[in-house]
Amino acid sequence: ADGANIELHDTVEVSVETLTRSLAELELHSGRLRADLGNAEGFALKVRSSGATAEARNGSFVVFADGRGMMAVASETAEVRLTARDRTVTVASGEQSVVQPNAQPSDPTSIPEEVFLNVDWPRQRFQRKRRLVVRGQVQPGSVVTIDGETTPVSSDGSFRSDVALDAGPNNVVVEAQDPLGRIRNEQSP
Repeated sequence: ADGANIELHDTVEVSVETLTRSLAELELHSGRLRADLGNAEGFALKVRSSGATAEARNGSFVVFADGRGMMAVASETAEVRLTARDRTVTVASGEQSVVQPNAQPSDPTSIPEEVFLNVDWPRQRFQRKRRLVVRGQVQPGSVVTIDGETTPVSSDGSFRSDVALDAGPNNVVVEAQDPLGRIRNEQSP
């Protein structure tokens, strides 16, 4: 449709299922896309991932799929209908919702002003072990990387990973990226 724009971010794996003047249907396997439909009259965008479907007819929104069955939708200005497992929620402007693997969509919540990342660093500053357990909390639907490696995030937003340490000083970096693609980092003390 005239005025509709879809941006693909990061490493995205997406398939185009249907593309007409009134309808675009995409299968998002993994990655993040941002749709800006403006006021494209008579046009609908449907994004499917792991059994969930996000559908909008105007405005802008972001859809993220982690490739393991989780899908997050964050609306900037759109009204997005998010459906999974016989439940539909409406994600209004400024809200987000998450669909965990084989689950229904969460109730929409306000998009936080900042990316939430809380890392529970070990109390001992110096480690004699060759591995460090890094755990923490993010908002559900976020992606966590520790030293560049993606770490699974549970449905409640908690994460845990064993990180290999080199001999001598180590600088471990934890990065959280929310459904909108905003980033926050924490470095080991």
